[in-house]
Amino acid sequence: MLLAIDVYYTSNGIANAVGVLFNWDDEEPQQTMQTHLENIAPYEPGAFYKRELPCLLSIINKVNIATLEAIIIDGYVYVDNNKTGGL
Repeated sequence: MLLAIDVYYTSNGIANAVGVLFNWDDEEPQQTMQTHLENIAPYEPGAFYKRELPCLLSIINKVNIATLEAIIIDGYVYVDNNKTGGL
């Protein structure tokens, strides 16, 4: 089983985290989950754990992680010091 997660942030400190459980060969998701979080920390470069991590954990904590092959997180990062973008 795979878990894909994404988070949408609003300008007023609110976030919506969404997760989808699926297998590679599924035509439809096995399960979808959503959480609404308030009082989200402002964006701070290099401080993933303050803003993004609580949102991601709100979905991950709804799943038995022992059943997962991988967790796919939609996010944009720099993968090296030359600011090469990647997921």
